Amino acid sequence: MQRKWTRIAEEALKIRKTIEFISNEELKKISQNILINEKNIPLEYQIGVVSEAIRRFTGYIPYKNQIIGAQVLKENMIAEMATGEGKTITAVIGLYLHVVSGHRVMLFTQNDYLAKRDYDFSKDIFSLLGVKTELIKSNESKNGKLDEKINDRQKRYNVSIVYTTNEVFGFEYLLSNLVSDGKEKLEFHFDTAIVDEIDSILLDDAQNPLIISGNPKTQSNYFNITHEFVSLLDENIDFEINSSQSSIWLLRSGIKKAEIFFRTDKLFSFSNFELVKHILISLRVEYLMQKGEDYIVVGDSVKLIDNVSGRVLEGSLFEDGIQQAIETKENVSISRENRSMASVTFQHLFRKFKNLSGMTGTAYLNRNEFINVYNLKVIRVKRNRTLIRDDLSDQYHITLQDKMYAIKNRVENLIGLGRSVLLITESIDSAEIYSKLFWLEGIKHSVLTASQNMLEAEIIKQAGKKGAVTIATVIAGRGTDIKIDHDVEIAGGLAVIITEHFKLRRIDLQVMGRSGRQGENGTTEFHVSLEDKIFQEYPFKYLEKIKNKHKNITKLDKFYFYISIKRAQSKNKEKDYLERFNNLQMDETLHVQRELVYDKRNQIIQRKDVSLNEFKTIIIKIALETFQNIDDTEQFVMDYIDDHLTREYYDEKIIEQMIIQRIDNIKQLVAKNPEVFDKIVNQLILKAIDTEWVLHVDRMQKLRLIINKRSFVQLNPLQEYQRVGQILFEKYQKNVKMNLLMGVMRTRFEKNDNLRLIFPY
Repeated sequence: MQRKWTRIAEEALKIRKTIEFISNEELKKISQNILINEKNIPLEYQIGVVSEAIRRFTGYIPYKNQIIGAQVLKENMIAEMATGEGKTITAVIGLYLHVVSGHRVMLFTQNDYLAKRDYDFSKDIFSLLGVKTELIKSNESKNGKLDEKINDRQKRYNVSIVYTTNEVFGFEYLLSNLVSDGKEKLEFHFDTAIVDEIDSILLDDAQNPLIISGNPKTQSNYFNITHEFVSLLDENIDFEINSSQSSIWLLRSGIKKAEIFFRTDKLFSFSNFELVKHILISLRVEYLMQKGEDYIVVGDSVKLIDNVSGRVLEGSLFEDGIQQAIETKENVSISRENRSMASVTFQHLFRKFKNLSGMTGTAYLNRNEFINVYNLKVIRVKRNRTLIRDDLSDQYHITLQDKMYAIKNRVENLIGLGRSVLLITESIDSAEIYSKLFWLEGIKHSVLTASQNMLEAEIIKQAGKKGAVTIATVIAGRGTDIKIDHDVEIAGGLAVIITEHFKLRRIDLQVMGRSGRQGENGTTEFHVSLEDKIFQEYPFKYLEKIKNKHKNITKLDKFYFYISIKRAQSKNKEKDYLERFNNLQMDETLHVQRELVYDKRNQIIQRKDVSLNEFKTIIIKIALETFQNIDDTEQFVMDYIDDHLTREYYDEKIIEQMIIQRIDNIKQLVAKNPEVFDKIVNQLILKAIDTEWVLHVDRMQKLRLIINKRSFVQLNPLQEYQRVGQILFEKYQKNVKMNLLMGVMRTRFEKNDNLRLIFPY
């Protein structure tokens, strides 16, 4: 396949040269002919045309490897291309080839800055080729009004190529499935998606759900008392931690103490569902979640940190009560706990596309997962120029202090040689510690740990200047190349120093890829100490012996360092894969339920001319089915039919008459505007669905939290989640019917200029 792609690339570059001197108008006519007669036009000719358009607006003639990468995208695979190989141009060619094939394509990036940068880079190219493109950013609400009307936004989604971010698209998908009027709903094509830095989005962020929150819960009073309780427990006596699996559970002693502390006979009983949930949350927060790694405290608030990139995730909160538990632990103001109105993971969002492909510098190590989960094959595209970067041997140290001063000395040495230095740290806290050390030692530097934006990208661009020292978290500025000055290239290029090995080899390779782009000089080196996080999670016995020697590290010691790191990274890779795969299987239960509910909502908001008799029949059937299956008839009538009547007994005929009379009254109320009756019915049904769906999602999240191998010792967690999830969904469907009955019988109507519905729930 690669030989074929190489041959096509070579032919395309020859064709490009033959049309180099034709006018823009002629080139546009050729492109329009290609768009109409794609099946009759050779692929190499299509690529030649788009390559010439790229040259005219950017001055760049695509390299062979960029054209090969574009063909990988056209075949719905992942192109692994090293940092600096020009994935932006690869994407332009790949997008054009998909459009030529009749597809609507969306290019997803990690943030608004990159989306706008890539859109601005390509919009004139595609305009010349006769292809419409759009950039879609968040449709913010100001003073209750959206920046852009739905019709205008829909038109932008309907163009051939859309540049956006995974988060913007995900949230708009969720919001569009919450509207109550079909005119307010955006329609998404889910045709073709190209994902930039696909490993970051579909692996690292795969399990982070996008959540639309609302309807505040009644605030729990458990947070303070469960925090107090877990702080009294002793590890390995009352609870046990498996740090490699990020799991924690109570032992028999801890369960007994909980029963005494909370004055309950049986902790794991249904009546203690909320209590058990809060104990588990407090245990996790107290002993597994660390300030500076999982979150930071800014003033009186807790902010979430991306544990891969080290970025502060502005606007994001921990869910399921974890946010409030951390706030309790850190003694800051406790925020309101909201219910999840809608949620979706990137795994499920991107699996909805008919065609999916992507680009990254590090996908091959996870090729099996991409095949198993997304049916995506990973193709390694050769570099345009041979890599001459020198990856130096690891430097090993006994203590963290030894390592920090060794790094400081190394940085001073490199600056003295006229080179630029990029220091990559594992966390924000770590970056700040090195920054303080460097200031004390008089080493000027920049620090990048915040959310990526234009300023950060510009700083990354400047990181290749002579004598520049930049401290950054894992992927700060990812997507922006560091361009080194000529004198830095002569002195040896950019030096990347990594303060420790990361949990995954893939992340190691990402940060190493910062140096040596397009055949440039450069070096990479890792500095490792026995106090590094990777050894805390996987404490190997031989390393403890090395630590106790308090002497110089031998060759054999270095070998054990090396082997221990490889083993730890291998275990983490396997653990992460299994966790993502198991979560995907669990998520499938809620995903199927969500699709059923969304499909039902779509049918309702698109339906018109509701039959009065049909609606009466539905409501009567709901009421009579319920009436026949309850013991307390009077309570049923009080709750769902009419709480003003006080009869001692109701029969089916009376209930049926009451429903008919109620619906006829509603019809008479809007007799002059029959279409209003349709809207009322739709609102009543949607209100019933949405009210109960919010509660159902909340129940499913609670179920997910407590179902694990420790909670159900003899049961398979996945099977148990699916079994109980089905029971809860059946309960949801039943409750929707009951809420609809209540809505019909007890909703108040206020008629001023417009008809207003005041729901009873």
